[in-house]
Amino acid sequence: MAGQLVSQSGGWMQRIAQSWLVLQITDSPAALGTVVTLQFLPILTLSLFAGAAADRFPKRRSLVFIQSIGIAQSLTLALLTATGHIELWHVYMLALVQGTANAIEQPIRQAFPAELVGRDLLGSAIAMNSAVHNSARIVGPALGGMVVAWLDITGAFALNSVSYLAVLVSLALMRGSTIAVPPRPAERNPLKQIGEALAFAGRRPIIVYTLATLSCLATFGFNYSTFLPLLARYVLDLGPSGYGMLSAALGAGAILGSIVIARRGYTSPLRQVAGGIAFALMLGAVGLSTSLVPTLILMALLGGAGTFFSTTANTTVQLHVPDEMRGRIMGLYTLLLAGMTPPGALVTGLLADHWGIGVALIVEAAICLVGVLPAWWYFGLRARGRTPEEIAGAVATRH
Repeated sequence: MAGQLVSQSGGWMQRIAQSWLVLQITDSPAALGTVVTLQFLPILTLSLFAGAAADRFPKRRSLVFIQSIGIAQSLTLALLTATGHIELWHVYMLALVQGTANAIEQPIRQAFPAELVGRDLLGSAIAMNSAVHNSARIVGPALGGMVVAWLDITGAFALNSVSYLAVLVSLALMRGSTIAVPPRPAERNPLKQIGEALAFAGRRPIIVYTLATLSCLATFGFNYSTFLPLLARYVLDLGPSGYGMLSAALGAGAILGSIVIARRGYTSPLRQVAGGIAFALMLGAVGLSTSLVPTLILMALLGGAGTFFSTTANTTVQLHVPDEMRGRIMGLYTLLLAGMTPPGALVTGLLADHWGIGVALIVEAAICLVGVLPAWWYFGLRARGRTPEEIAGAVATRH
């Protein structure tokens, strides 16, 4: 966990430095948007194949390889900026490389905790992983601003390359005997492996309802990077500093939500419904708020509710899949969670352009609330009261 916190904080620091670099080279918001698109595009195209690879190859070894790619990418950026040879196409290509590495890593990282802690502690492990991610989202941008000011953009890229060593050291210290190695899939064709996983998910209503709700909230609710700057500028009239405050409040709430989930453990998939409804209501309340202090409080509640939903949804899915298929299902999970960012950002931007960001958030909150209702019906009437042990036993019996 400590290695992930250092590495992910370094990744956020590099995003800040990379954004400043693009603006220095071009002074073009469109160029900055292109970089963001190149970083997310591989998730749409590679997540399912990355999940198949996660089931085929040892996860620890795969993570070591991916961290090595990150080191090479960051060092290349540092060298190009230090020597003054950096050009926009370099940034585009390296952003695509980093996006590809992230798309491959996410299904592996999502599936790896089950091999370390087993099913009994899986919910707590996922919650702690979420807490690390959200902590990095607060620490990284703040650290990035200071590093760019003190050491320039080159220093930020160089420090990020060093931050990957924390994960490499953590992976090296793991004892192989403590890692449960699931059986590899018999089918070697990746397309058939993916088809097998999609068919499995489609036959499990509890997975279908969970992923459908996740897709809805990811598209219309989790577009923080799009609506936070708009709130800061057009509603609260705070400028860039407002974005930082809103992001910090969101992250703080998310961390608290992760800690609560980790302490209480996983009890029922019905919790994701409660988290989804709370998220939709908080999102609508943010759209109605026009003052800083109430908005900061609502952002913290929004972050907590969003984490409550996503962590429970993640645990529900992982408890209902066999170990040999976990990587592929988490590839699908990653596709629906992170891959919906580009279309969701487009919808949010169009709604905000026509009606203002406040109305846009209220409309999207209503869509999220409607999107939760089918899961509310299913989990409330069909899956209520099942314990993690019963779920794990059902999966074991079927496979």
